[in-house]
Amino acid sequence: MACLIVAVFCYEAARVGWTTEQVGATDMKKVHAALVLDPNNPKLHNWAGILELFGNEVEPGDAIREFRTAADLNPRSAQYWANLGHACYIASDISCGKAAYDKAVAAAPHSPRVLNEAASFDLVTENTDDALPELRRLLEIDPSSASSALTMGLRALPPEVLWQSVVRDQHEPSVKLEYFELLSTQGMNEVAQRLWGEFVSSGPSLHLDTAKPYLAAMESQHDYADMARVWRDLERLHAGGMPARTLGNLIVNPRFENAPSNIGLDWHVPDEQFIEAQVVKTPDCGNALEVDYTVPNNAESEPGYQRVPVVPGQKYEIRALVRSAEITSDSGPVLRVTDPACAECISSKTEPTTGTTDWHEIASTFTAGATTDMVRVSIWRARSRVFPPEIRGQFWIRDVELTETK
Repeated sequence: MACLIVAVFCYEAARVGWTTEQVGATDMKKVHAALVLDPNNPKLHNWAGILELFGNEVEPGDAIREFRTAADLNPRSAQYWANLGHACYIASDISCGKAAYDKAVAAAPHSPRVLNEAASFDLVTENTDDALPELRRLLEIDPSSASSALTMGLRALPPEVLWQSVVRDQHEPSVKLEYFELLSTQGMNEVAQRLWGEFVSSGPSLHLDTAKPYLAAMESQHDYADMARVWRDLERLHAGGMPARTLGNLIVNPRFENAPSNIGLDWHVPDEQFIEAQVVKTPDCGNALEVDYTVPNNAESEPGYQRVPVVPGQKYEIRALVRSAEITSDSGPVLRVTDPACAECISSKTEPTTGTTDWHEIASTFTAGATTDMVRVSIWRARSRVFPPEIRGQFWIRDVELTETK
């Protein structure tokens, strides 16, 4: 008798072991054979359904049967119900799919994956009454899913509806900023600005890092006026991480107290070939932007720039403190002001800095054109036409000021 018990036990162990191994197998015959030996194994039925649904020959009817069996055997598995819902959708059985996804959400109400699948199903089948709360709960549980979830929502819903029903009352500001960025990149910046105005009117606590993607989206779309408006709102709200300003000076971060953020109205320090630009602490005068022309060359360059809103027709003065070390070219760096939207409207620049110089002031004046509402202030170097034309050496700049004048 003892031998019989041991033999039965060994057989059962071998049977269970072998059938378990078939979960993940791609040979449908082996999976079916395993189901004959172990018909009450929900994992096997679920895997059989996956093979039926995504195999060489799609069989949604057979997949539905296998997924339903798996879910009936283990009704607490949200994934089995979700798989059943997906198979029902492929089979165009909407009522079957809806019932399955409802059970999936009931089984795992806090699963981002399940909520995302259920919301997607409800959006595609135009069941917005259920899709909206599912999306809202998804973003509350997993704010990092905002981009994909809101993109999905915008395909089916008007932006205002998605804002009012899903986004507006989200606790995480990052979700709202993600939505504004998405609207901007999809050409709906007017809507984004209207909703942004509603958002900031509540006085939210924000940080520049959270707003960077939205600012970058407007910048890439050349929506500079709206970008400036958002920047000013961030300053008004005292958002964390905002670079310093000086009263009466239109330049942001004029003394380079903060590392350039390369966004919005702050300094942009792009990568330039043969040039290294970085903020350094000088031994006598605080921080400065150091521009190092590391390899002799005669290329036009702009290692640092900033966009500055101005008033059309207003007269301004631009000035800064600079010094240099062994600048070899007659065409040394200058501080230049241009209107990117109207090349002939403004072209103002200081005298070039060459050779080796101590700290000294450079300055120039200009009048904004009749249509100029934003200028580009940059550290700029023109190509030289005097031999030898190549530039090499170092240049430092600090205390940049742009002020109104009469």
